[in-house]
Amino acid sequence: MKTSELKAKAARYMKIMEWSDEDGCFVGSAPPLIGQCCHGKDETKVYAQLCRIVEEWVEILETDGRELPLQTVLGGCAVAQGLPLLRIPPNRAPVGYRQSWPLWIGLG
Repeated sequence: MKTSELKAKAARYMKIMEWSDEDGCFVGSAPPLIGQCCHGKDETKVYAQLCRIVEEWVEILETDGRELPLQTVLGGCAVAQGLPLLRIPPNRAPVGYRQSWPLWIGLG
């Protein structure tokens, strides 16, 4: 599969990054494709690592002839560029949210 096709398919999945107080680092996931799969102190590096992992999973599933999960992102400029779309800082956490902050929701 061409790199451009792989990146386009991987961009269909939402990428979530959260700060974990317990672990003292950022943790990335891309449900329903993959759960928590990478972590680190530098959020930009963790996001880049998460994007590579999603691309690898898309390639593995396609190579094995398995169906990809339903996409979690629809088209859009930020999606096409693979940029994080929303970053919620710790001081803006809604009441009752159980996870650590900040929370990034990347749509690409």
